[in-house]
Amino acid sequence: MKMFIFPILTLCFLLCVVSPSRAWAPLRVHFIDVGYGDAIFIQFPDQSNALIDSGTAENADRLLRYLKDLPVAKIDRFILTHSHRDHFGGIKSISDHFPIGQIYFNGDTTRAHEGFQSVLGHIKEKGLTWKKLARGDILCEEQPAFGLEVLHPSELSSSANNNALVLLLRYEETAVLFFSDIGPREQEEVIAALKVIDNIQLVQLPHHGSDFSQGLLREFRDKIFVCSVGPNEYGIPDESELTKLKGAVYRTDVLGTIVFETDGKDLRMIK
Repeated sequence: MKMFIFPILTLCFLLCVVSPSRAWAPLRVHFIDVGYGDAIFIQFPDQSNALIDSGTAENADRLLRYLKDLPVAKIDRFILTHSHRDHFGGIKSISDHFPIGQIYFNGDTTRAHEGFQSVLGHIKEKGLTWKKLARGDILCEEQPAFGLEVLHPSELSSSANNNALVLLLRYEETAVLFFSDIGPREQEEVIAALKVIDNIQLVQLPHHGSDFSQGLLREFRDKIFVCSVGPNEYGIPDESELTKLKGAVYRTDVLGTIVFETDGKDLRMIK
């Protein structure tokens, strides 16, 4: 009987080492401080990543330094929510310093800020292509435990902000909602279409902390809210709006870069 003990113990040890576990496979979301703008870096449990937006061109060096210090060797997926400079400004620098697997955007090129056509040309010179996303598309759909689902838009309107991609990041029992810059009416549409709200633990506030819909204030209670913002001429975030939120609010203009980690069940701020 003793001769079987050692092989059994060895097998148990190997199973413990090689079996996937939440202890070694967290998902991390970095809200990178790029001033007034968005740059969100996601590290998936399978070691792949995604960068949502890239801030302004003026803050591109700050974004590059952060990614290199992590360190990041490549960008697997770059997702541009919409064609405003505080979201697309760092793309040239990112593509010059990192290999990019695939670039995604909402297909809206007619309502872009000045400089976006130059970005399109730069990306073409790099040999990269854009893939259009719309509601119902899913990134990482081959992964059963996690994924990025596009909730908006289903079709383009006359407003660049309201055409912004809204994304739902899912990891097992946890979800994170990224509103980008959509307005109150579009927020209501997204919320009405959500299948489950309870598992959304973290919400990126729309449009850098302004113009919240009644549905957002009503449905998202006891959540964690993040406001990606910096000095600006628009008076954003709206302090009176922030006080209406029922939950903890974290701001990049106050705290700098903010990082959250989840094991698929619990979510915590680690920076």
